Amino acid sequence: MLDRFYCDSKDNVFRLWVHESLRVFHDRLINFEDRAQLKKLVSDQLEQTLGSDMRKCTNDLEEDTIFVDFMEESAGRNIYIEIDYKTRMQMK
Repeated sequence: MLDRFYCDSKDNVFRLWVHESLRVFHDRLINFEDRAQLKKLVSDQLEQTLGSDMRKCTNDLEEDTIFVDFMEESAGRNIYIEIDYKTRMQMK
């Protein structure tokens, strides 16, 4: 769903991968230990396989960015874009 015009770096793709991984798996876990273990697994894969790290995909407090499809519309279709934590807090 990510539009290539809104994704200008590999770090954007990495943040999307982290977002999707956390939404599919992390959000379904019920205890802190399992969630922490999953974040460690995702972080390890970022470092070992993708040559990146979790700090590039989250802020200093490890609050991840999210991707949404309701903020922008183009040519009658919703655009899947990244919304960082700071922007989300300003929207409240």
